[in-house]
Amino acid sequence: MGIWLICDILLNRHPLTEDEIQKLLHRRQCYQGLRKHRFSSKPIPANPKEKKQMRSTGEWCQFRENFRFVPARMAGFLKYKKHEWIVIVIIRSRRSEYLWWNKGDDNSSVYSLLPLESVTAEACAMNADMIVILHNHPNPDPSRYNCIQPSDQDLVSAKWYSESLSKSGISLLEFVCERGTPYLYFAHFADKTVPHEPIMSTIQNKNGKGILANYSLRRELRRKPRKFRSVYTWADLKDM
Repeated sequence: MGIWLICDILLNRHPLTEDEIQKLLHRRQCYQGLRKHRFSSKPIPANPKEKKQMRSTGEWCQFRENFRFVPARMAGFLKYKKHEWIVIVIIRSRRSEYLWWNKGDDNSSVYSLLPLESVTAEACAMNADMIVILHNHPNPDPSRYNCIQPSDQDLVSAKWYSESLSKSGISLLEFVCERGTPYLYFAHFADKTVPHEPIMSTIQNKNGKGILANYSLRRELRRKPRKFRSVYTWADLKDM
């Protein structure tokens, strides 16, 4: 065993704190949830006639699709849009049921014209287990700019949505779309989608059970999140 490894173990020999346990719990939930809800980011062009039917003032539309293709399908609808749009998709048993979309006022901001309470009510009425929210970032010059990162307001809004939806047992994924590709930047899985208790029990049974056990948990906590797809922007999952 090298000197560096011995020093690293000694520096990280202490049990996780409650905050660190919660952070590790969240990370494992995301891993398990995204394994269960894998999706393709391969671009899927939208039908031009269907794109023309998108109502800028907002509407509910029936949208039946396997979850695997939902993010890419929606990114195709948002491709080349000069204004920002928001799309809210209701998911049940890994299939989409209905969606809501509306246009923003300009190319730098958008918000749902449908109140969150109405979205939650519709999702509960359909016995949904997940909401997927996507919005686009129009790029004035793709050769110079990269618009795949969420804004600070995007992250604040995602956290607010997830806290409200989780009370109804509904999970949330959020994506920013650019040039027809969806980029995941927020993930929260409710208990009925990824049960929390087994994960918490596993962590607690190992935490405080010796220097090497503590070191193993701390090493997992500080490890850079793995990419389930190369397109995922894991660095933007702020709570990971």
